Amino acid sequence: MPTTLYTMYAMYTFSTIKKKIEGIESTIERLYPLIAI
Repeated sequence: MPTTLYTMYAMYTFSTIKKKIEGIESTIERLYPLIAI
């Protein structure tokens, strides 16, 4: 059973990191036109 808990925690952590990366990417995409000018 402990293995399942670790797997769930790892998946949760991974999805959280992925969401943060996606948020940073969308922010960069919005700021890019301002930087390019």
